[in-house]
Formats: sequence, C-alpha cells, structure tokens
Amino acid sequence: MRALLLAVALGLAGFQPFIIISVSAAPQDPATDPSIAAKHAIGEVKTIDAAAKQISIKTDAGSMVSVSLTDKTVYKRLAPGEQSLTNATDITLADIGEGDRVMARGTVSADRKSVPAAMIIVMTKGDIAKKQEAERLEWRRRGILGVITALKPDSKEITISNRTMAGTQSVVIPVADNTEMRRYAPDSIKFADAKPSAFNELKVGDQLRALGERGPDPAR
Repeated sequence: MRALLLAVALGLAGFQPFIIISVSAAPQDPATDPSIAAKHAIGEVKTIDAAAKQISIKTDAGSMVSVSLTDKTVYKRLAPGEQSLTNATDITLADIGEGDRVMARGTVSADRKSVPAAMIIVMTKGDIAKKQEAERLEWRRRGILGVITALKPDSKEITISNRTMAGTQSVVIPVADNTEMRRYAPDSIKFADAKPSAFNELKVGDQLRALGERGPDPAR
C-alpha cells in the first residue's frame, strides 16, 4: 500500500482543496538536497555562535550547512504560511533561536555545505508550533482519513473506507474543478515540499486524507 495523504476542501471561500500523496523520503547528500540551491539554503537552526557570527542549520534531508553572517546581513521574521516578505518584520541575530526554521540567502559554496548570508528569513519555532496546533484542530474538526476503495474518473469521485467508532464506513469524496490536488515529493515528507498532483495519479489502496465540509449525506 502506498502511503498517500489526500486533503480536499470543498467549496470553501478562500480555501483551495488539495490532495497529497506521501512517499517515503530517502537520505540525500548535499549535492542532491532539494533544500539547498545556488542562492539559498533552508533548514532548522541547530547551533548559533553569535561571537563568530556563524549559524549551523540542518535541512529536511539531513544535510548540515554552515551559515556565515556579517554586519550587513539582514534578518527578517516571517509568519508561517506567508508567501512574500511584505508582512515580514525586522529582527536581529539575537532574536533567532535553536529550532527556528530559516532560509539563508546568499551564494552557496560549490560543495553546498556553506553559505555567506546576505539575508536570513526566520520562521520561529513558537510561530510554527502555533500554526501546527491550529492545523491539527482544523483537521480534527473537518478532516477524514481512509483508504481508497474505488475511483470514478468520469465523475471524479473517490470512495474511501473510513474507520469510525461505529465501524467501517464508505465515504464518497467528489473532486471539484477548483480542487487543489497535491502529493508529497519522493524526496521529502514535508507538506511544504508537496507537488501538484492530479486525479489520475490516485490508486485503489492509497491512503488519503480529506479536509472540507460534509454535506447532508453522511456518506458523501
């Protein structure tokens, strides 16, 4: 059985539904690490040496990157979920803590193990925890989890087997035209790395998760 996560939001204002297929991630070396690019590295802060102006970060794939800082390095704090720096706030190195998630912008070294940072964009551990808790509550309130038992490509309907306290229940999930479908990348189990997907990528036996509002019919 493939580990697949499906999330579908149905007709909610300001919210796009999505499907995520989860694929187990394999360890990677820096040369193929998707969190390291020519001009940035993304990861969790592991150590901070303010005196030496050095930060070490660990990427989702496990690579360690040394980030060097200067007096000209700019520090920005960004809330989780924000897609631009429009709402970012100015901070200092002293505001960064271990466990925070950062993007270090600069020209990455040829061996992809270090980067002199012109800018550090920070999502704090506390902000991330608050967002994750809000998402957990939302999934608990409006989410459903199950295994795909049938697919109808013509009508774009997915039938899942959902386990409840009352026993196993079949639930039909219609996929609308405005449904955003996503799947986990083969090299990452992070939601942020999920890639666009499509109905025809789903398979019977996949696990999926759906998020949305139930209609009057509990089996739909």
